[in-house]
Amino acid sequence: MAWTKAEILAALRAAGEETGRWWTMTAWRAARLRPYPEQVFAVCGSWSQAWAEAGFPPPGRWMHQASRRWTDAEIAEALRRAADGRPLSSTGYNRWQRSGGEGPCITIVLRRFGPWRTAAASAGVATTRDVLDRSEVVEALAMLWREIGRRPTRRDWDAWSDRRCSLPTVQKHLSLSIPALAAEALAAQPDLPRANLSSKALRMLLAAPRDALAEREREIAERAERGESLRQIGEAVGLSHERIRQIAMRGGRRRGHHRGPHPRLTRDEALSLLRQHFKETGQIPTLQRWMTMCTRPSMSVVLRDFGTWRAAWEAALGADHPALGMLKPRGHHGRTA
Repeated sequence: MAWTKAEILAALRAAGEETGRWWTMTAWRAARLRPYPEQVFAVCGSWSQAWAEAGFPPPGRWMHQASRRWTDAEIAEALRRAADGRPLSSTGYNRWQRSGGEGPCITIVLRRFGPWRTAAASAGVATTRDVLDRSEVVEALAMLWREIGRRPTRRDWDAWSDRRCSLPTVQKHLSLSIPALAAEALAAQPDLPRANLSSKALRMLLAAPRDALAEREREIAERAERGESLRQIGEAVGLSHERIRQIAMRGGRRRGHHRGPHPRLTRDEALSLLRQHFKETGQIPTLQRWMTMCTRPSMSVVLRDFGTWRAAWEAALGADHPALGMLKPRGHHGRTA
């Protein structure tokens, strides 16, 4: 079938009115809608231009960068703007670009220049590795230590958005591990919180959300944060250190089982939250993505009330909603997405 421009725009407009926004090519193909993107290109020139003419233009930044060919000079200028006179890491550049900085994505930069240090050198920008200073890294760890109220672990450092560099970089160029950094930070700032992390049970307990702990577990966690060992805590509360270890292990297993103030969701409340998410984003996330977002309704609520992820969205949007094409079809490997 040969599509005219009017027919193509009408098809796009109808889909846009269903969801309130434009569709990406990936979502369009997944939903098996017509016309094919190739037919849109042939008549309208580009996917984003077709949607703009249909009355649902993609965000301006997406339209500008989706088909843009970046020159080496433009990439170098983007790196200099992101650095703003300071050392720049690839993580820092990626954060700057995703937050609205005018420049190519990190993938394009690395594909064009190779390693990050080569890309930064081409723009005359210093990397954090080039100016890595031992005292600054130690001070950064002390800052993180104070933020979380206990001695940081490697996982804490990796999850910290303000870290100067990755741990492999620190280990390679300064020959420092997290324990060595912690020892130097404590020597420089003796007033840092002295939580005792020599016991695995206490480390697990301190990693659990405090309001998910029972009263006795919370008391042990507070004493552990003050630097008391299992034996010292046991002597203070009148229990053996082995019993304290068992209680701490039990509390540590509550990690991820948060007993916060949220009441139990009803089916209608769960559907309302799903509709609100779709209204704000215009997309249906995959099951795996939803679980990593740690938002409501939880997976247990979805399975309890709807049985499957697809069934929940069908109940929220209607079984014939075109956005359901973003999900895997029923029966895919015996499960829904």
